Amino acid sequence: RVWSPGIDDVHPEVSQDVWHWMSGAKTQVEGAGDSAGVDALLTQLSEGTETARLKTGYQLAEIGLPSVPGLIAAMRAETLATLDETEAKTPDNAHGTNPTVGIAAHALSVMGEVAVPALVDALNDEHWWVRAVVANVLGRLGNDAISAESALMGVLDDEHWWVRRYAIESLGMIG
Repeated sequence: RVWSPGIDDVHPEVSQDVWHWMSGAKTQVEGAGDSAGVDALLTQLSEGTETARLKTGYQLAEIGLPSVPGLIAAMRAETLATLDETEAKTPDNAHGTNPTVGIAAHALSVMGEVAVPALVDALNDEHWWVRAVVANVLGRLGNDAISAESALMGVLDDEHWWVRRYAIESLGMIG
């Protein structure tokens, strides 16, 4: 019941997050952390090694509300940067690949309830791929995103099937 890695873990934040998710114990982020340094952390979110970027994402998640607008913008940028890769069709995959959630989206999913209002607003993004990732992130929040239920219901008739699929899956994960 208590996290104890027992190994040399290069991604302890990820491991602990998965442990919390699997055990049903989610760490709640306070609504308003210290906003000093958010801009510098947002810059670091796209620089350096994957390990460094993941650590930065978890740091931004711990800050809470002050980092939400920057994370939403970073999530949008990360998402649109993967569009060509996602839509690439191969002979054995006529629909393209499954969407990839970037570090900013992951940080928002770790944040919990404090990120939900901004994510609900982002469900109205002009680009289907951003709406799909937002719907996915809301599902990853589980019951913390219960207030997003009506917004997810509202995109069940979205023009793009990825948005509809993630909205349906997310409604199931929210409960």
